[in-house]
Amino acid sequence: MTRFEDLMADNTRRMNGNIQAALYHTFESTITDRGLVSNPEFFLPPNEYDIVGGIADSVTGETALISAASTIYDSDMGWGEIEGLIQKGKKFLESCTQYSSGFPSDLEVLRDNFTRLSKDNNLLETTTLVILSAGRVKDSDKMNARNSELRTEIIDLNELNGQSEVSSLNINFQEFGELPQLISARNNADDHEVHMGVIPGKTLAKLYDRFGISLLDGNVRHFLGQVGPNKGIAQTIIEEPERFCSYNNGITVVAEDANIIDGKLASADQIFVVNGGQTSVSIFKAMKKGEDLSKISVPMKFIVLTTDNPHAKKGLLESISLYSNTQSKVNDADRMVNMPPHPELQEISEMEKMFSGGKGWYYERRRGEIRTKELTMDAASFERWQLEYPPQNVIHASVIGIAWNAWWGSPHVGASGKNKGFFHYHNELTMRVAQRNWDAEMHHKKTIGLSKIHKFTSDFMATTFSGLRSATLPHVLGWLSKLSENRLDLIEIWKMNELSEDLKKAIVVLAKPVDKLIRNYQEDDQKQWAKSAGCTEAVWSLPVPTEFAALNLKMMQDGQDVQGDPAEYVMEIGKNKLWEMYRWGKANGILFQGNAILTNIIIKTVSRGNKPSEKQAGVILRAWTSCCGAGYDPNREYPEYQQRG
Repeated sequence: MTRFEDLMADNTRRMNGNIQAALYHTFESTITDRGLVSNPEFFLPPNEYDIVGGIADSVTGETALISAASTIYDSDMGWGEIEGLIQKGKKFLESCTQYSSGFPSDLEVLRDNFTRLSKDNNLLETTTLVILSAGRVKDSDKMNARNSELRTEIIDLNELNGQSEVSSLNINFQEFGELPQLISARNNADDHEVHMGVIPGKTLAKLYDRFGISLLDGNVRHFLGQVGPNKGIAQTIIEEPERFCSYNNGITVVAEDANIIDGKLASADQIFVVNGGQTSVSIFKAMKKGEDLSKISVPMKFIVLTTDNPHAKKGLLESISLYSNTQSKVNDADRMVNMPPHPELQEISEMEKMFSGGKGWYYERRRGEIRTKELTMDAASFERWQLEYPPQNVIHASVIGIAWNAWWGSPHVGASGKNKGFFHYHNELTMRVAQRNWDAEMHHKKTIGLSKIHKFTSDFMATTFSGLRSATLPHVLGWLSKLSENRLDLIEIWKMNELSEDLKKAIVVLAKPVDKLIRNYQEDDQKQWAKSAGCTEAVWSLPVPTEFAALNLKMMQDGQDVQGDPAEYVMEIGKNKLWEMYRWGKANGILFQGNAILTNIIIKTVSRGNKPSEKQAGVILRAWTSCCGAGYDPNREYPEYQQRG
């Protein structure tokens, strides 16, 4: 059984046999990794529009719809079915520009957000429709869909497995405006050539406009773990386009043949963008919004495969894809997954193997690590690994970060998304690790318990209150933790490998008023409000359902989760390392203005031998975490930043 079949089977079970819903959850990471949709909301099918997901963000202006076909696994999906889904997408967008009574309730939130954006945007021009299919789609049909009135991208079984037929992707760059400029780089390998250069932003945008995600078929985006278009890229395009080349890491392109004339790339055959998908998508979206790309130049590494051996060629392409992505500089959250205690937690999940029904729980630090295993392990070894760690027993760090934020009293941070949520989770976790009695194995067990709560809550809300799950789910978890005084016994859940019936009832009872509260909020975008502390306060002010009080929830014994003293940890770090961290942070732009001044004052207190208060220790540890997340290594010596005299 393939991993796709495993995921489909698990998601079909979770979605009570709903194939379209299962397709969405199976393809969700592929959608976001490709940069097509940054943070889609799930909508339970069926509905007359066949919409299973979408986004209409009032802050970023991002608009997208996701449809799922009911095509049988590994069959052919014809143009008739594709065209039908496109027409339904157009019908939905048209309904957003005029009042429509009897509108499906699950889609009301999405419709309302689209309606707000329609005042300043032509929805047909700015919206992308993504069609998901368990079957296979011809490249010609993908191209026709991309060029339809409602731009449509199709992710099929070939796309998921990295087997898209892209033999037709031979590019004459002269058709797309200004040519990329290249210089040959010194290279001692005999199976490929390396060229360095720049590609005009307009040219890259036009390429993506023509070829869409087919351009990224060789892009192993899964290894980065980034989600959605990079806001920093978009900001640079608008505010500092002349510095784009300096700020951006650029793209890595691989081709099997190329025609380079006087240092300019005229044409290339079998071309892939193996790194830089986020850049490509962001520049394309900027073009669609009418942004001026004339000053945009994108750094480009251009690699031409010269070997004739098809197996060697495939292996080289996969290696370039893998290593160019794993070596890319990514955001703070991406770097933090490599910092303590996340490697330790992953190691515990691999070595301890707390079996549950013969299955282990795997802590996936960086999204796409399992895909990496699939590419680098032989088939038999990967199959054995899968048997030990089935899809339902994989804990994604970014996802569990949302749950822990909620559990620790900040559900609005969890509602802010995976990147911000993980950043906050890591900072809080670092604070807890600093306390003397923190136990990594115990945290891993609690994480498994919390993961079970999160999955049950997610599945219940997906099949009952679809449309605002990303906003409401963290607040349900946060309220449950608040009402149980953060004493719900997660270890007991880990031991029993299931939720008690009373706990399931508690989640159901709390979910209803939370969903109603957020869904009925009319002053602003509901999802944006859910990201505010005001929403957390409003949820915690709700009347406690009478049914909740009658439930018997297993609580921890007093003192079981007592934490140590973070101030002691600050003192153990020592004044010399603290000053070194402070100077490094200042020099690298991590500590600035207010936080730098406050950190300086507190370190002076520590230098005099005075123990900081709990709040002061918190300031120091947050600065410490920020610097470590940005590249400061506590185990390394930095003579230039050390205290002298």
